[in-house]
Amino acid sequence: MKNILIAFLFLFSALGFSQSKSENVKEIISLSGLSFMSTDMKSQFLNQFKKAYPKVKDSFWKKMEAEINTNSLIEQTATLFEKFYTEEEIKELLLFYKSPLGKKMISNMPLIVQESQAMGQKWGFEIAKKITDQLEKEGFTQSPPPPSN
Repeated sequence: MKNILIAFLFLFSALGFSQSKSENVKEIISLSGLSFMSTDMKSQFLNQFKKAYPKVKDSFWKKMEAEINTNSLIEQTATLFEKFYTEEEIKELLLFYKSPLGKKMISNMPLIVQESQAMGQKWGFEIAKKITDQLEKEGFTQSPPPPSN
């Protein structure tokens, strides 16, 4: 009987049932790649500034990179998960992300997002063309920009 109890305790522990809701959320963030994305966002953000300020020395950017704490973004994201999901739902999400299908979803999500953004952009251009074509057909033309002083 004691061995069965120990086995159950181990199983619950392994599945995240012994962790707090907050710890489970942070594990979901880690498993889902959200923590990597925050680091990637930091790099993209800094690269944009580097391009805008090409005369600034690398030592400045290294200092800024060290000062930007991506953990604060992860903490804020964690509070969103805790706001929108119950503790039981968090545990179920954790089980899902550890499953083969969950791992596959995590692996494919960046590609899905990238391709859906491209589709959305193409769709937007098609809609814009349809609208402008129809406006022109009905005699409306785009107004020239006002003269600058």
